[in-house]
Amino acid sequence: MKNLFRTNKQGHNKALWNYFVKSTPRRRQWYAARLGAKQGASLDARQRLAKELAASGGGYEIPLENGFAVFSPGTFAEVDDIVGTVREIIAAREAEVAPGNKDFLQQGYLDVAHLTDESPFLRFALREDVIAAIAGYLGVVPVLAKIDVWKSDNSPSQHHASQLYHCDWDDTAQLKIFIYASDVDIASGPLTLMEAEASDKLRSSIGYTYGRKGYRVNDEVANRVVGRDPQHEITGVAGTSVFADTSRCFHYGSRVQEGGQPRLVGFFQFVTPTSFLFPPGGYQQVAPYRGLARDDHSELVRMVLGAI
Repeated sequence: MKNLFRTNKQGHNKALWNYFVKSTPRRRQWYAARLGAKQGASLDARQRLAKELAASGGGYEIPLENGFAVFSPGTFAEVDDIVGTVREIIAAREAEVAPGNKDFLQQGYLDVAHLTDESPFLRFALREDVIAAIAGYLGVVPVLAKIDVWKSDNSPSQHHASQLYHCDWDDTAQLKIFIYASDVDIASGPLTLMEAEASDKLRSSIGYTYGRKGYRVNDEVANRVVGRDPQHEITGVAGTSVFADTSRCFHYGSRVQEGGQPRLVGFFQFVTPTSFLFPPGGYQQVAPYRGLARDDHSELVRMVLGAI
């Protein structure tokens, strides 16, 4: 293992990455710890600031045992603007897409040009209380990895891919935020989450490995191992915000029923600095929004954008 971090010019060893990342929880944790040791002072600074934010009390909490929290419309001032903008973006894109040429989940609707300082997406993502809640859960100031707009439609095919229970491989723990831009009921294919502690039990029971063939789990297995109580279909009116650790929590979504209303979502992803999305050389090389950081931004904002 002495050559563990010998990489190519881009700081990446694909075979090694697959061995550790698409693997068991224990092996993934070990690999992430080694990445953290390489980051040294940079990671220490993020952990210290996370503790300071937690001590100051941001008012919002994501319970570790659950791995998710749901916030009602009106909790965050920017959400109404996000809802309206998501609807406008999807309406404009729908006019460009031929009927019948759609999968059950359409992603990539958000143009990065929308992400100015005035953008409700960026204003929400950089709110100190939102960052404090995420940092309190993760134990470290996160890196913003993704902002997007999604639409889920009915599909005639059998449930597959992200419509089946799975855990995301991107990190050992992360927070994804789903802001409903439409009213979401059972027929709209809501995000469905299994509590983190129950997810631990399921992973252990079936010898789960992340990201490899067969890492999707059907409902029957989940029901048999953990029962229905720790499984939650997150319905809600437009403006509902769901903060979910999709690496620790089994989850699925987009099971839009025939005749059900499409599900419209504003999407955010926050990961740790040791996320498997980044090469061993560090997140500063590839953090997607690092170019938005300015000298007059606070240290916290620059950290979240991945500039420091």
